[in-house]
Amino acid sequence: MSKTRFAQPRHPSFVPCRDYLFALLPLYGMATYLYGLRVPILAALSVVTALCCDLLAALLTRRRYDISDLSSLLFGLIYTAMLPASVDYSVAVLGTAVTVLLGKAAFGGYGRYPFHPAAFGFAFMSVCLPQEIYQYPRPFSEIGVGFDSGATLYSGVANALRLGGVPNVDRTDLLLGQYAGPLGTTFCLILLACLVLLIARGTVAWQIPAGYLATCALWAFVFVRIPASRLESVMYEMLSGAVIFCAVFIISAPSLAPKSRRAKALYGVVMGIAAMFYRTVGVYEMGVCFAALLVNPLAPYFDRVFARTRVRVRRGGRRKK
Repeated sequence: MSKTRFAQPRHPSFVPCRDYLFALLPLYGMATYLYGLRVPILAALSVVTALCCDLLAALLTRRRYDISDLSSLLFGLIYTAMLPASVDYSVAVLGTAVTVLLGKAAFGGYGRYPFHPAAFGFAFMSVCLPQEIYQYPRPFSEIGVGFDSGATLYSGVANALRLGGVPNVDRTDLLLGQYAGPLGTTFCLILLACLVLLIARGTVAWQIPAGYLATCALWAFVFVRIPASRLESVMYEMLSGAVIFCAVFIISAPSLAPKSRRAKALYGVVMGIAAMFYRTVGVYEMGVCFAALLVNPLAPYFDRVFARTRVRVRRGGRRKK
């Protein structure tokens, strides 16, 4: 008589994180094409560090390690994608450890953290090592694979905007991501394609990135901070500073999003306001990550606001009867 074997259920993070990991593949592929072998080495170090941190957290909390929990791998790779391709390996390892241990495990694991772990890890490293984080090599430049990359570094487009100057970047290069910037956040066309794919698969709710991107574009149109036309302001603001990257991989994370549709739309709008405010008055280029630390914890509040509204509408309808 044969025994029936029951498959072990997958972790709740498996399906959404799997989809996000596939979405990261073309970004890392393009980064490898533009910057060389240092990119996959950084990605490998991030993955190994995330796995080791997951095992350490399971050991310290005396919990069973679930290999189907892909969230730590995803958070580590998202954090690494926001780094320069020339960054020191230790920055990738340390930032991934901060992301997984302090951003995720310290709050109890997947779905229990109040803000996106990758945004927390990047914001932490931005405060500690801004010179390592915000200086970038140009595409197709010589970048060594040793501990010292030997690359010539430049300030990013977002820094030029922050200082009130018009970036000296061709529009086509700006759209294709062929300029000095983070290794995985500049490929706007690929990012938009990834966003459409994630929405089609149901991994991402369209209301969040739509509200966020529309608010960012409106802010850039109204509050012009460079000597250029309003449309040029929108173009430079939207295609720099990881605005679109964060719309896909930070803002729309299912584990942090509100539940109702109207709450999701409001969440995206508030996130866009906070992100553009940080970009305008903040001292760091990647203000979106700092905005996420502020707005992510408000997601349950948005759900409660609209839940109370529905209750009041229903009660009002009964009274009319």
